[in-house]
Amino acid sequence: TISTSNRIDLLAHPLSDKLLRAKWSSFGRYIYFTNLFVYILFVMSIVAFTINIERYYKIKSGNTITFKGLVPPSDNKQPISNKSVNDTINFQQDDASFMKSMLVLQILISIFSGLNILREVFQLLHDGLSYFMSLENYAEVTLHTLVIVYITNISENSLIWAIGSLAIQLAFFELVMFLRKLPVIGKYVLMIRSMVNTVLKVIIIVLVLVIGFAVSFNMLCNRQPAFYSITLSIIKIIDMMVGEIDYGDLFLAAIQKGTIPFPSGILVLILLIIFIFVMPILIMNLMIGLAVGDIAEMEKKAAHGRLIDLVDFFHGIEKILPNRFRKNCRFSHIKVIEKQIIQRNKMDAHEARQQKYFDDLMERIAIIERLTTLQHIKLTAFESIEARSHKTESNSTVNMEETSN
Repeated sequence: TISTSNRIDLLAHPLSDKLLRAKWSSFGRYIYFTNLFVYILFVMSIVAFTINIERYYKIKSGNTITFKGLVPPSDNKQPISNKSVNDTINFQQDDASFMKSMLVLQILISIFSGLNILREVFQLLHDGLSYFMSLENYAEVTLHTLVIVYITNISENSLIWAIGSLAIQLAFFELVMFLRKLPVIGKYVLMIRSMVNTVLKVIIIVLVLVIGFAVSFNMLCNRQPAFYSITLSIIKIIDMMVGEIDYGDLFLAAIQKGTIPFPSGILVLILLIIFIFVMPILIMNLMIGLAVGDIAEMEKKAAHGRLIDLVDFFHGIEKILPNRFRKNCRFSHIKVIEKQIIQRNKMDAHEARQQKYFDDLMERIAIIERLTTLQHIKLTAFESIEARSHKTESNSTVNMEETSN
């Protein structure tokens, strides 16, 4: 097929584009927006579940913070205990009713995640080994597994909250990738993915330099909390790469107090100068240059990538539909009118007339040049004949004079 060949540009042909538009208008957009709505509902359910659970445990433990500048003065005059009670009453009447409302969200989220895991299993059975070649499949399986673990263990356990945090972040990443089929913003999602892929190509070089600087700063500044261990040093070096160097408090104050002793203080300053020149200036600008690159070409490839996603989307729909419904996805004929070319020709009509006038003028000039050259040749030939005639007459006169003598 075109989507798996090296001729991706054929998808932008007016006939292919019209076919994709027709499928999108007839059934694709309805299926897509239904899936998008359901997925947004799923994400919002997880967010609502998390916000309500977090607020419940804060109120229950009394670990609440009041921002006086964000509430009316009458509320600030109430005792903290009264405000906590009022918040609890406004939030839920009691623990039992609150848990019932959370149970509804748990059931909705569990059903959605369970159906998606079953869909991934079906896709695995259908695609075989090719299923493991897509990173998105790994992300989706991980997402729904984490979601099920998170919502089935309601507690204040920090591990459960860490799992929930990762699940919500993956859900929003998937939501962004879900938007790549949209006509207007889809290509920009693919452009972001293309930039990430480009940056990942140089990430090995960046990691080598980051680890090198992290070890060096850890050896020289190991009394500083930011460089206390290799792991913290790596995180701080990445933070410093974007400009958060904190020269005064992190380095100069430590050198002044003797936390960084002599001669480590001198070496730290030299190493810091090298770091600023190499990492924030050279490496970051290199990564930015590689990421943005040729925006026009990147946008063109992203538009083609969106067409490939649409082809795969329509193929997947037609593949799972029963035969009696599959015929509704087929088209017997498609009428294509190249309106854009006609409009372009109308806009360029004046330029075309000017070009025709210029071509006619150049043709006339060429004819004149050929006539002038021909006349010049004739004139040269005439002059040559006249010169020979004049020479012959002169010779004849000389011979006659010699004969008379």
